[in-house]
Amino acid sequence: MSHIATIKTAIKDLDAVKAVCAELGLEFNEGKNICTYYASRTVPCTHTMSKPAFGRTEIGLVLQPDGSYSMVCDEMLMSRNNKETYNQKTWGQATNPLANQFGGFMQRYAVCKTEIEARKKGWMTRRTTLGTKVQVHVTGM
Repeated sequence: MSHIATIKTAIKDLDAVKAVCAELGLEFNEGKNICTYYASRTVPCTHTMSKPAFGRTEIGLVLQPDGSYSMVCDEMLMSRNNKETYNQKTWGQATNPLANQFGGFMQRYAVCKTEIEARKKGWMTRRTTLGTKVQVHVTGM
């Protein structure tokens, strides 16, 4: 029997965040409580993520009262086609993990979290990617 699930994602698991960072080539800076962005401006946060291609710009995770994390960063990192400021190859949708309002990061987070939870139960996982869609196949249930 096969099932399809759509998951609304809230960031709560730092191990899953670290797994996403590894996949996307981001460095996870646990406990770094200042997120730096354009022109060395800063915003308080709980942890940061960075990538050499972003220069000094970081992505911040901010702990919320409900125990989840929200993401903060320079809004230019989220832009799909701002060619006037950033080179499309570096900042375009294909290479920017934050393209389309953090969508790329959140999709990977949902996949990594699903895999982590399945493995905790002793199940096996396998990913299938078709274009921008990712399916996680769980077996051994």
